[in-house]
Amino acid sequence: MADQYAVFFDENVQLGDTPSTEFFPHAKYAGLELHLPIRPSLNETDTGDVQLRLETSLIETWEDWQKHTVNIDDQLVGYIGDPNDGQRRSETFILTVSKQTFDAIAGGYYTLSIICGSAKPGLIDDFELRKIAVAGANIKLGWS
Repeated sequence: MADQYAVFFDENVQLGDTPSTEFFPHAKYAGLELHLPIRPSLNETDTGDVQLRLETSLIETWEDWQKHTVNIDDQLVGYIGDPNDGQRRSETFILTVSKQTFDAIAGGYYTLSIICGSAKPGLIDDFELRKIAVAGANIKLGWS
């Protein structure tokens, strides 16, 4: 599969339980969950698995037990969390959606959800979502 990604979400959004203009000065606060209406589709040339690329900043999770969840409707796509147990100004996560799963949803109306795995109040588990892109398929933001 070619690694050509098409960006369908390009906003700065803070997810978490503590709004902060100090740490996230350019982000809109969304709370613990972000739900985006999407319309997935395939081209004739899309033959393999689909990849979602999420660009974030300041993700902090604790080892393997606390991560942030990414779903399409009730179907788990994957998790995002820092692999080195430390915050960075920029992180990129690639999540794979199987061809079979994507074929089943192509052409429909769905919701892409990112759910903050909040362990305790405070900024420690808040993060900023900057972009979401897709490779191997098309995703349109919105249901119209």
